[in-house]
Amino acid sequence: MPSAIERIAEWSRSGPGFSPLARLRAHHAIADTVGCMLAGIDDQATKAVRQAFANGIGSAGAAAVAGGGRATEAIAALVN
Repeated sequence: MPSAIERIAEWSRSGPGFSPLARLRAHHAIADTVGCMLAGIDDQATKAVRQAFANGIGSAGAAAVAGGGRATEAIAALVN
């Protein structure tokens, strides 16, 4: 079963009728989101959330957690 990001990537390649400007802005927004996630890995708030949900972060789970480990989609979304 493909992950959520794989489904989004497939959808984005399907070529819906978005203008080149809309696609460029979406590309920038996604890159910005990933950049903010990576920049915030060592932030105090992120560390506090990781610690609060440490029992749910490990090697099991369907979603990757920024900073390492895997968790359920809900916990990964909260931490990330």
